[in-house]
Amino acid sequence: VAPCEDVAARAELRRMGLERRDGVIAFLGVFVGGHGAKRWPSHNWIEVTRRLSREHAPAVVFVGPEERHILKDLLRACGPTVHILSPHPLRIFASMLAHATLLITPDSGPMHLAVALRVPVIPIVQTRRSFGFVPPGFRHRTLFRPTAQEVVTAVREDPAWPGHASCDATG
Repeated sequence: VAPCEDVAARAELRRMGLERRDGVIAFLGVFVGGHGAKRWPSHNWIEVTRRLSREHAPAVVFVGPEERHILKDLLRACGPTVHILSPHPLRIFASMLAHATLLITPDSGPMHLAVALRVPVIPIVQTRRSFGFVPPGFRHRTLFRPTAQEVVTAVREDPAWPGHASCDATG
């Protein structure tokens, strides 16, 4: 991304309280999107948002254009550390995603974008076919038709997430 796009992304993160003088704080990205059979049920996204809020996990929920119908429910579920972000231009979205510590996402374009940006992902897959598209490697943990609690547990256990035993002070 261009420097001006990163400036715009960081301004958005600062508005949400996720950037401070010493840089962007560790935050979880959550992409609520997907098409057809790849889509994770809306009630699960709402429950994940609720659970992350209860744990005071800093998070940005990126809502795709096709998910506006659950926006009100997501807003009701989130506390002060979870922010809902409507669609942004692709390059600004990419820059915000590049600052994420970890991303929860279905098999989607943002999943591949995060991998290209070297952001660890927790792919949520709904079909066996999606296993052919999830990123390989130790930095990513794929979940097949998980519950909301299994997703939150995967975040807690992820080596990239602050508070995990193997995570250093910088996250």
